[in-house]
Parts: sequence; structure tokens; C-alpha cells
Amino acid sequence: MRLATKLQEWIDKREWEDKIEVDEENQRSRINFSYGINEQSFDFWFETDENKEQLELYLYFPFKIKKDKLNDFVLLLNFIHRKSSIGGFCVLPNRRIQYRHFVDVENADPSIEMISNMVGAGEDIITEWFEELALVALTSKTTREIIDDLSATSDETEEVPDSI
Repeated sequence: MRLATKLQEWIDKREWEDKIEVDEENQRSRINFSYGINEQSFDFWFETDENKEQLELYLYFPFKIKKDKLNDFVLLLNFIHRKSSIGGFCVLPNRRIQYRHFVDVENADPSIEMISNMVGAGEDIITEWFEELALVALTSKTTREIIDDLSATSDETEEVPDSI
């Protein structure tokens, strides 16, 4: 299983003692561990699907969305998705927040660097939006307030000086 082997190489390169679970019958493999982002412990899953020739990354947030904030939170995700082209967020039925990123490696030789890039992209987008996601998910702050705050900050930094 070439993708499982590549994933294990990535783990070994980091000198972690973790071993991936391999399901030969279904041609899938996976590894799960805690992963620190923004001083929070995220549930990290990396899976391979040999039949589909896909690498799959899943990061689960350490908190759930408050029941009354679900609709507002989804509006924030839509806003973030318009600004990002890598991976995506979704809300699971139990209100858990998931970041996921799939890469199709059909007819390609995936590298350890590709896996590192997938993980780095997930870490980057979560780091970039963590505060806003937490505020809307857990407090009375609304998506509209977040967007207005971001627009105000953007307007301040994009002003053209009167003279040079």
C-alpha cells in the first residue's frame, strides 16, 4: 500500500513512535493523535484511501458550537471559504467543527513534503481564523460583527497617504 507507506515515512521522519493502522481488506490506513494548534489540543486524523488514491487530513476542534450559534457560525464558515482555496471547514451533526483537506494523487507520486504541506495548510488556516471561529461558536459575538471588525481593520490599512 504505497500511500500507507508514504504516510508512515512522514511519521518516521518526525521521529514519532506512532504507527499507522492498516486495513488491507478495504485498502485504507489511518493514524490519529492529538495535535497542538494555538495552545489547544486538536484531534488529528490522517487517512489514506488506496482505491481512490487520496490522502485525507481531518482536524477536529477542541470545542463544539453552542446550539443557538449554529446558523451564525455557518455564515462565518461561508465567509472564510470565500477567502481560502485550500481545504474546508464543516460542522458535524453533533456541532463538532471539522477541518478537512483531501488530495487526489492518482497517477502521481506523493511525497513526504506533500503531506507536510497538507498539515501546514490546515494549521495555517486554523491559526488565521481561530479567534473568530471561537468567538462566534462560543460567545455572543456574531458573524456580522466579525466581518464589520475585519472590514474596519482592512479599511485602515488600505488607506492611501496624502503625500509621500
